[in-house]
Amino acid sequence: MLGGAVAVAAGAVKVAAKTTLTSSTASSHTITLGIVAGSIFAVCIGILVVRYPYHRATPWYVYIGITVGYMCAFSVVILLPLDIDYSMTATTAEDQLAHQETMAGLWELAYNTTLIWAYLCSPIMNQYSRSGWNTIGLRLKDSLSVNGVFYGTILTVVTTGIVTLALMHKIDITNIYGILIALANTWGLVLLVSLLAWGLVDIPRQIWKSARPAEGIERVYQ
Repeated sequence: MLGGAVAVAAGAVKVAAKTTLTSSTASSHTITLGIVAGSIFAVCIGILVVRYPYHRATPWYVYIGITVGYMCAFSVVILLPLDIDYSMTATTAEDQLAHQETMAGLWELAYNTTLIWAYLCSPIMNQYSRSGWNTIGLRLKDSLSVNGVFYGTILTVVTTGIVTLALMHKIDITNIYGILIALANTWGLVLLVSLLAWGLVDIPRQIWKSARPAEGIERVYQ
C-alpha cells in the first residue's frame, strides 16, 4: 500500500510536469506541482497511518506526528522526480536559473524541516506520550526536562569540540553548518549500525514490550 501511494504521487508529478512546463513559469509550476504531489502523498500516508495501526486509545496528535514524520522522510520521492524532470527539460539559461533557485529552496526546506522534526518535535512528542503525569502542563514539562538533559549533554560535548577545533585553527565560523550536518549524518549511521545484528531484533522487541502496559506492570512487581 505504501509503495502504491509512492507510485501515485510520483506518477502525478511526472504527468503534471510534462503537461504544464513553460519557459516563463517554470519556477511557479515547480512549486505548484510540489504542493499538489505533496498533498496527494500526505493523504495517502494519512489513510495508511489511520487505517492499519489504528487503536482507540491512541491520541490524535500521535497520528499527526507520524504522518508528518513519514512526509519528511519520503519528501525525496516528491522532490527527486521534479528535480530530474526540470533538469532534463530546461533548455534556456533563464529556465535553468529558475530551476536551480527554486529546487535549491525546496531541498533546503525539506532538509531543514526533517532536521527540526527529527531532533526537536518528534522527541518532545514521544516523551510527552510516554509521560505518566495527568495534566498537559506537567506532561509537557516532563518531556522538555527529559529532552533538555539529553540534548544539553550533546550540546555541551559538541560545543566543547567545536571550541577546541576553533582554538586549534582547524575550523572557522563559515563551516560550522557543515559540521552540524556531518554530526547529524554520523548520528544516523551510528543508529543504523546499532540496529545491525542483534540490535535489529532486540530494539524493536523492547519497543514492543514497552507498548504493553500490562506486561510492564507485571515486570515491575516481579
